[in-house]
Amino acid sequence: MTRKPRSDQQSATAEPRRLKRGPASAEEASVWLEANREAIDQSNAYVEAYGLPLAKYRQF
Repeated sequence: MTRKPRSDQQSATAEPRRLKRGPASAEEASVWLEANREAIDQSNAYVEAYGLPLAKYRQF
């Protein structure tokens, strides 16, 4: 028995949704980077001090 997908689900043959990837402009990228600079710096400092989280599970 084949079930029809619910209206809120995409079927395998439906056209995939196109997601916006990245900023639309260099100005948007610059604004995002400035707004998130503190969090990025803190994340980088953590990795420098303690290494990558879960690094022991990496396969490469």
